[in-house]
Amino acid sequence: MVKTDILQLSFSKVPLFKPVLALAIGIVFGKWYDLIHIAYLPCVIVCCFILLIVSQFKICSNFRKQLFSIGFYILMFVLGMWLISINKPTTDPSHFANSNASQLIGVVDDEPVFKEKTIRFPLRMIHAVDSNNTSKPVNGRLLVMLLRDSLFDQVLGYGDVIVFQNKITDTSAPLNPYEFDYRSYLTNKQIWYQCILNVTGYKKIAEGKGNFLIDKSLELRKKLMARFKQYLHNEEAFQIAIALIFGYRSEVEVSTMDAFRNTGTIHVLSVSGLHVSLVFLLLSYLLKILDRIKYGKLIRCVLIFIVIWGYVILTGMSPPIMRAGIMISFFIVSIISKRRQIAVNTLLASALLILLLSPQYLFDVGFQLSYAAILGILLLFPILKDLWCPSNRWLKLPVEYCYVSIAAQLFTLPFALYYFGQFPLYFLFANLFIALPSTIIMYLGILLAAIPIDILSVILGYLLDPIILFSVDGLRFIAQLPMSVFHGIIWDAVQSITLSLILLFLILAFNYGNKRMLVMMMICLFFLSSYSVAIRLFLNNYKGYRIYNVRSSIALANIKQGKAILWTTFDSINHPTLKYAVLPDLTRYVRQEDVEFVNILSVDKRMNLEIQIGEKRFLILEDIINMDSLSHYNCVIFRKNNKNEITHLLKYFKHATIIIDGSNSQRIIDMVEKDFLNTNSIYLLKNNFAYVWDGD
Repeated sequence: MVKTDILQLSFSKVPLFKPVLALAIGIVFGKWYDLIHIAYLPCVIVCCFILLIVSQFKICSNFRKQLFSIGFYILMFVLGMWLISINKPTTDPSHFANSNASQLIGVVDDEPVFKEKTIRFPLRMIHAVDSNNTSKPVNGRLLVMLLRDSLFDQVLGYGDVIVFQNKITDTSAPLNPYEFDYRSYLTNKQIWYQCILNVTGYKKIAEGKGNFLIDKSLELRKKLMARFKQYLHNEEAFQIAIALIFGYRSEVEVSTMDAFRNTGTIHVLSVSGLHVSLVFLLLSYLLKILDRIKYGKLIRCVLIFIVIWGYVILTGMSPPIMRAGIMISFFIVSIISKRRQIAVNTLLASALLILLLSPQYLFDVGFQLSYAAILGILLLFPILKDLWCPSNRWLKLPVEYCYVSIAAQLFTLPFALYYFGQFPLYFLFANLFIALPSTIIMYLGILLAAIPIDILSVILGYLLDPIILFSVDGLRFIAQLPMSVFHGIIWDAVQSITLSLILLFLILAFNYGNKRMLVMMMICLFFLSSYSVAIRLFLNNYKGYRIYNVRSSIALANIKQGKAILWTTFDSINHPTLKYAVLPDLTRYVRQEDVEFVNILSVDKRMNLEIQIGEKRFLILEDIINMDSLSHYNCVIFRKNNKNEITHLLKYFKHATIIIDGSNSQRIIDMVEKDFLNTNSIYLLKNNFAYVWDGD
């Protein structure tokens, strides 16, 4: 074990740890608990300030430090609660959702994302107009889904102002077990409502009303992406290049994303600290000549600062690149002031600044993964390097890169397992493989973007195409190796916290040579193992049925002691809808390749189908049927507005549950809600959660 404190983890060396922790805890409390009396929070903040001032009086000299600490940490805690709460619709009276408006006016707050059937973009609301045509200022953000029309696709861009009828609805909650929670994702972006518009349901009334810097950076990015489109001849190479250099991933194919995701190299396509660091190193080398003149170092640092933040804005200001930009800014300041920095404290300083400006980032997956990766590198890498590092410089570089990859992967593991439920087995080999090509691609891409000379651009384009394709083909090969990725890993918050504690105790044990920390780590490891085994045993013995909500299609599953059968109208188990809505739940109980897949019915014509599952009988009802000829059923799935009377179904199937699924029109749904509101044997599946039936 390491005998000395090589990490310098004392609170005196890392003074920002406690304030950031207090602020983060306050943000969490404010997120999950609505504050009815939010107006009182500024009063609490003022009281904390008074406590801080009083603690400096001579009368409090005996317990000055304690008073100051209590007041300061309460202040940070309450500040976190207040910052996350002030923009909630339930606590903000000026939020557009609280206005009785007939029309709303908003500014497109980001580049629209074009899908096959919709155009999506966030709208920053500025005015609400009532029935008397009276306008009042409002705030808040709204997700707009614009239905596409090939004959009338109006082009909208960042900063455009539109007016539309107030047809807002709550954002959609997950409709199936363990489905991706898109509502929470939007909430973390301060979006609580959505609106679906057709092409004639809105009117553009102005443009150029967005942030000036962001507007110009997006305009520049479009021009630079057009250059890449011109000189890169392979479409896939172009998609990866603009993702790697500009952070624009909307055009990258799903299969390509899977190759990066399944090899643990997805960070290459997410503009982050790696990319900013490469830009910083390139600029530092090119501008080093300025150090020879008077004030040259200052000029060099200012130029690097401007270019780095221009790149941060150009790539969309995501949490990872914001963190990198802030950290490098602190590093530049330390160069100018000639002061030595503690890297962990600098990391915490960047987190503090981001959370003060945008507290919702604390719940952003990218923010969590980014900071966990850097924290792992800062804490674990020096310890691994101190344990063993070769003296040969040609061997030293790959070993150190392996240490960096291991540190980052270990510290992001609790989050990756919790959010994605998978682990890439060959991440180390894949990261070693992609390290050099991604660096070359980055630098060649920067040259292509910066040099407007046609002949050089042509040469750079011809160089980039094969390097990018070689990189992707290599990652695809690694992803196709046996057992390249473990899917369907069951991992909850308890396991994630326990694994994080194991890593923390491991760091402390090796850093201080503390055997108690090693014992604590072993206790946590024993608990994690026992807890995980208990969960696995429960899932292996689970029995139940699912009727998933897959809109107008069918997905019926039977799960029984480690086996699963899926009856569905989809043609493949790899259908995007099944992968999104069904498999996250099914793969908790059985591997995807072990799911028995059964394709049923025809989507083009009406059919009735009986399914026998053990002692349970299901009837999928799409066409008229003779009630007298029917047998006993446990569940009847009523579909496609069929002509059978629901009252007759209730009479003949007294002990059956009748499911009204998403293939029925809203007229049928409204009728059922009106006439059978208190009927327990009817379940409306449309726009509701999946029907889950536990037990045999």
